[in-house]
Amino acid sequence: MKPARVFLLLCCLCATATQAQTPTWSSDIASIIYNNCSSCHRSGGIGPFPLMSYQDAVNHAMAISAAVTSKSMPPWKPDPTYRHLKDERYLKDAEILKIQQWVAASTPSGNLANAPQPPTFPSGSQMQNIDRTVSTLKYTVPVNTDVYRTYVIHSNYTTDKYLNEIEFVPGNNAVVHHIILYQDPTSFSDSVDKADPAPGFASNGTEQPSPSVKYICVWAPGAGAYKLPDNMGLRIPAGADYLIEVHYAPGSNGQSDSTLINLKYATGPNVRPVFVDAVMDWAPGSRINPILFLPANQITTRKQRFINDVTDYSVISVFPHMHKIGQSYKIFSTNSSDIDTTPYVYIPDWDFHWQGFYTFQKIQKLALNQHLWGVVVYNNTTSNPDNPNNPPKNVFWGEKTTDEMMVTFLAYTFYQAGDENIVLDSAGIKASVHPELPYASMAVVYPNPAGDELTIRWGLPFNPVVEKASYRICDMYGKEITAARLTSEYTTIPTTELASGIYFITITGNTGKQVLRLVRE
Repeated sequence: MKPARVFLLLCCLCATATQAQTPTWSSDIASIIYNNCSSCHRSGGIGPFPLMSYQDAVNHAMAISAAVTSKSMPPWKPDPTYRHLKDERYLKDAEILKIQQWVAASTPSGNLANAPQPPTFPSGSQMQNIDRTVSTLKYTVPVNTDVYRTYVIHSNYTTDKYLNEIEFVPGNNAVVHHIILYQDPTSFSDSVDKADPAPGFASNGTEQPSPSVKYICVWAPGAGAYKLPDNMGLRIPAGADYLIEVHYAPGSNGQSDSTLINLKYATGPNVRPVFVDAVMDWAPGSRINPILFLPANQITTRKQRFINDVTDYSVISVFPHMHKIGQSYKIFSTNSSDIDTTPYVYIPDWDFHWQGFYTFQKIQKLALNQHLWGVVVYNNTTSNPDNPNNPPKNVFWGEKTTDEMMVTFLAYTFYQAGDENIVLDSAGIKASVHPELPYASMAVVYPNPAGDELTIRWGLPFNPVVEKASYRICDMYGKEITAARLTSEYTTIPTTELASGIYFITITGNTGKQVLRLVRE
């Protein structure tokens, strides 16, 4: 065969192979979008645009690629490589790569006749055998900014009840960002409600007016019903009031909502009570550092510890809570010698607007004499896009959104033999693949937006041999622009080769991987 023909044949084969490897909507992308995005991105959903068809995805391809590359969407904040949790909503790296390749190839459709059908979403309640429904009064959002509204509903219980299953049904999916259900055994919240002429009363997403208020459950888009094992229930005292706090997302001005919550009680003679308590906050019993003081223009690490010196507990869910200065939150347990670590949850990229209870796939035993740890990195600099102060100000402990907190809630019951074998996730147990390293460091990049150079700060004392850390900068399509090892705790790199625009910087080390959005001016 002549050389020219050989060359031509090779070119054809390469082109055919490349075409075969390029993801298409029909074969690859539709199932990813429908399974992970459409529940919010649909008519009546909270997503800002629909993703229910090929054309919908094409219209928003750049935004989809940017959101999945930065891992801001789907809005699942815990790191699945640290520990798998119930009802996870995240994309695998291979799925993200497919979306990047699909967008870079100009969104090929493939054979649309073979594409999966868009999902259908049931309306109304999906819970069986409902014992009680509580609902909010109709409320019309008056502004275009975040609105938090708390509604008080009298339980009128004459005896204690134990909630076994809770289902949230937003009245208007397009405006309801998240919902928190509380209980107040006093009449204080009711008096606050009566003093506010509008339905419910104004709240702020961080606290309720009565110190007696206790968390029950949290809902965010995509979450199903919160269900405990049949013989367990969250105790609601006789006469307590239910409080329903609804967060209405920005842009909801003029829209109305009336949300309802369905409740099912645990019954039988041997119901095991489940408690929700802040086992770690900034009280003297759990704080390691003397005060929660976060100086302006500094990145600060704070630690807290709960020493279990009472009895064995069976932990069902964990809820880390802080405000807008927070950057990362890690919770784990150790034995009394602070070794033999068990991971609970790790949120490497904190978002104040996406927080709540995370349920284990199996009940987690917190044994007598074990220690529970919380490690938080706070970013009180201009590189934190959620910093409420510009320029940054000194921040202290407090209940207001512009203050800071560090609270770990647990949903738990008293341990019984065999509890650690109770499966809470019907989807099946997944093994976590990332070993835990206490006090794992997290990186920060600044300035952001960047000029002609960028500094990467690793976070904690840096050992280049141990950490084996590196960075990688890619454009919005996933194409690598530059990559190298980190050689010190502070590494400054030139960015003159980057054109103005949006990039993603991936920083990898023994303690995990972090993807940050980077803007080049």
